[in-house]
Amino acid sequence: MTSHPTESTQEGMSRRDLVQVLAAGAAAASVAAPAVAQSEAVIADATPADYVRGSWHWSFLAQPEPFPETLISAVPPEWYLKNRGGGGLGNLPKPVFDEFVRCYTPKTIKGTCHDYRANATIDFEMDRSDKDKRIPTPLLILWGTRGSPPTNEYPTVWRKYASNLVSAESFNSGHYLHWDVADDVYDRFMKFFTA
Repeated sequence: MTSHPTESTQEGMSRRDLVQVLAAGAAAASVAAPAVAQSEAVIADATPADYVRGSWHWSFLAQPEPFPETLISAVPPEWYLKNRGGGGLGNLPKPVFDEFVRCYTPKTIKGTCHDYRANATIDFEMDRSDKDKRIPTPLLILWGTRGSPPTNEYPTVWRKYASNLVSAESFNSGHYLHWDVADDVYDRFMKFFTA
């Protein structure tokens, strides 16, 4: 029986909150890995850096400071977050969306832009220098397929970079699968992190 994502775990944390914490920890661990360790690297491996810059949000957010920061800050957070492309975040549960709005500050906007600038510059250099290294850490890959044709691209690409791919699974979910299919992500995380 699958419990509701907001039901509490034995630790008193909701399942959805636990998934968020585990997702953040997994993301932090992947950034610290010595080889190609960000999901953006899948794009970097498959295509030249120019392709990444050619995608609207990549090229827009990677523009020199303060251009994107100024434009993003010129509209209300609710408008930008709901209309930023790819369906925006407007379909999220209201408490989750409200938290995005609360965190929509000049500091987070600037940090987001800096992340995209790094993806369009130094990350490619680091990926190139690490291209022949393999991550020995156990790796779990989960991805959403909604809006995209079915593909095995993620496990195919990551097998080149990871020597210990434990599991790879797609879900009928959008980009935010930790919200769209929180119970499934929770179950996979619990199996992976307690194995």
